[in-house]
Amino acid sequence: MISAGFVIWISAASLGAAATIPAGTVLLARTAEPVSSHARIGTPFKAELEHPVVIKGNVMLPAGTHLVGVVDASLGTRPVSDALRVNLQAIVVNGRRIPLHTAGDFRLDRHKTSRGVSVSGREWNFPYKTRMVFHLAQPVNL
Repeated sequence: MISAGFVIWISAASLGAAATIPAGTVLLARTAEPVSSHARIGTPFKAELEHPVVIKGNVMLPAGTHLVGVVDASLGTRPVSDALRVNLQAIVVNGRRIPLHTAGDFRLDRHKTSRGVSVSGREWNFPYKTRMVFHLAQPVNL
């Protein structure tokens, strides 16, 4: 018996029931490891959701959910790109990779010093916890 003072939040994903995250949903992510400005196209990297994905009051994906990203363009590609561009490939739920498609890649611009001077010509890493924003182009079924 549950006391009237308790509220239980259960997402459809945790119950194993079908749940859908609609197209257009914003995914606020952060890198879970450094990403090199000269990484090869297709190089995977780890990321995490910074905020939960909540649909109609239900938490579909909690903050910290693992994401798999990929490098779309980098400063090491020819012709030389002006930025590192990354995208998301999958969400990892209960050890299962669920593919996803976003509405475009995220641009990580050249590093600037504390005085606003652009650094170029050298390789650097976008550090752990670099923030990124993506929009789902297609619904994701959990």
